[in-house]
Amino acid sequence: MSRTTDAQARAARSLAVRRGGAGGRSLAADHGSGRFRPRSRRPHPAAVLASALGLFLTLLALLAWQMRGGGDPALGAGTRAAPPPRPQRVVVVHRVVRRVVVVHKPAPAAAAPPPAAS
Repeated sequence: MSRTTDAQARAARSLAVRRGGAGGRSLAADHGSGRFRPRSRRPHPAAVLASALGLFLTLLALLAWQMRGGGDPALGAGTRAAPPPRPQRVVVVHRVVRRVVVVHKPAPAAAAPPPAAS
């Protein structure tokens, strides 16, 4: 073996031991490729939260759209309710009826004629 191959193998072995993988063997031997693949980094929690919230709101909008269209299998398509009939217009006519009652009083009885003066 050449010197560079030995040095690369030792570096890969020490890196694998430090990362706790492969029990001291090189990771290249485990993967079958001639290259070392570094572990991928975990995404930031804010990115995970934002993507989960975005996915949730997208699915909520989709389900609301299906419900509005009558596509919910639990409720069935249903029928569109006919709009309620318009109430009849009631015309209120206010009439003022004025009745005048006229009462005629009889003329007072004629009193006895005044006595004649003599």
